[in-house]
Amino acid sequence: MKNLLYIISMAILLAACTNDIENDAIQTGILTLTVGDFPAFGEDAATRAIGTTDAGGKSAWEAGDQLLVSVTCSSDEPQYAVMSYDGSTWITTPTLKQTYASYTVTAWYAPAYQWSTTNDGTLALRDGEQAGLDECIMATSNSSPNITFTSREYSRLRIASTSSTQLSVSLTNFTPAGSSISSDNSYTLTTDSKGNAYLYGTWTTNSNLQVTAQYSASTTTGLYNKALSHASANGQSFAANAIPTSEQASNYGSLGDGSEAYPYVLLNATQLISLSNKSKYNQNITEHFKLGADITLTEPWTPITMVDEHGDGSQFLGTFDGDGHTISGLEFNLSDYIAGLFGMIGTSGVVKNVKLKDCNMSVSSPGQICGGIAGVNSGTIENCHIIGGKIASEYDAGGLAGICLYGDGAPRIVACSNSAAITGTYRVGGIVGWGREGSLIGCCNTGTVTGNSNMTVGGIVGTDYSQLTACYFSAGNDNGYGTQITNNDWSSAITDMNNALQEAGYNYQYEMGANNLPVIKSTN
Repeated sequence: MKNLLYIISMAILLAACTNDIENDAIQTGILTLTVGDFPAFGEDAATRAIGTTDAGGKSAWEAGDQLLVSVTCSSDEPQYAVMSYDGSTWITTPTLKQTYASYTVTAWYAPAYQWSTTNDGTLALRDGEQAGLDECIMATSNSSPNITFTSREYSRLRIASTSSTQLSVSLTNFTPAGSSISSDNSYTLTTDSKGNAYLYGTWTTNSNLQVTAQYSASTTTGLYNKALSHASANGQSFAANAIPTSEQASNYGSLGDGSEAYPYVLLNATQLISLSNKSKYNQNITEHFKLGADITLTEPWTPITMVDEHGDGSQFLGTFDGDGHTISGLEFNLSDYIAGLFGMIGTSGVVKNVKLKDCNMSVSSPGQICGGIAGVNSGTIENCHIIGGKIASEYDAGGLAGICLYGDGAPRIVACSNSAAITGTYRVGGIVGWGREGSLIGCCNTGTVTGNSNMTVGGIVGTDYSQLTACYFSAGNDNGYGTQITNNDWSSAITDMNNALQEAGYNYQYEMGANNLPVIKSTN
């Protein structure tokens, strides 16, 4: 009898458990997950003790971001998927299924990792990746489709240096995010356009950070070598200054060797002025240069390469890459020179990715020429922007160039803009004063253009014999060169400029910026 009662009770218990499982089961459907905002790092005065304010770093989800997601529904086998963000929507591959009312979601934001090929729910580093160079943060939710990343068990270390620079970094007693092993780690990093490179993990007050930069093929420059003054703190961001000192950047040739691979890096006004002083020797400049920081000038400017009204002097025949940085306060009032940031850009010269802000340029003698980037351009000017200020010359005044002049090749001005006030008498234009030869592609002007003759004063060019493609202006006289927008609506002009740039093989693209004016999209 006791055995019979035991069998009956076990049968009742089993039936009850089976009913519980059946009650939790639902009709199979698609499980759609939602993702909360990107979790910002915390930062306060204490976390900045290592270095400067952490002004960079990721702050929002971006197109191309991915999450690794696993879902467990009761006794079913776990499901593994990848969620990809296209800039507005998260797309899950493969589709997740929900078979029970209760389930658990686990998600990782770990760009350096992928699902292991063993299909056991573990993560594996992608080929070529190294732990510690990116995030590895996990979030879980129970019976909720909402994924919210709330906390990190590591810190972010921002290494602030010069833009687009290769750094060799070593950090002792460092545990990379996604790892549980503390050791001495070494990395090769390249800073972004803001000069930042990042490590993610934990360290101690005894951890020593060493940073060297590869500014030339044969030598390295030491930028940081000392113990970090604070240990890491979960979810906090720290910063370390690894910027060359004024002694290390005392003239234009201090950093780099001038080659295409290792251009001279310019970080301050002293270096930029030393480059302009080179022009005094009437020698053509053929080296490669790059801005590594924004520069503010406080002294009257002498153009890089100096050319008189007869064309005698020197030319810039190298490459000058602003790398998206801004030169502010460039001012001069000259009487004897063809002038701009450069006097003359020769046929092989390239100036690109430069912003000039609040310039005040003028040449006072008849026959002189003035342009924001160059007095005379026989080479190439790309993605350069004159932001505010004034440019004046009696003849041949232009926002980007006074004259585009044919040399051994056709001069080009591509994806450039001007908002400075351009003033002159004859051949005055928002982009070019006198377009004698060459081409302008996808350029725009919003600055006022003032002169004495409507026939030689225009929103894009004053007098033109060059080829204009998709060039627009909102201010200045319509002399038949370029297209004037109506009702201050730049939307169709942006589309046309972008199509023209793409068809010509350029990657520059405009978007609508502040005050509904066109700006080149940032590539950072």
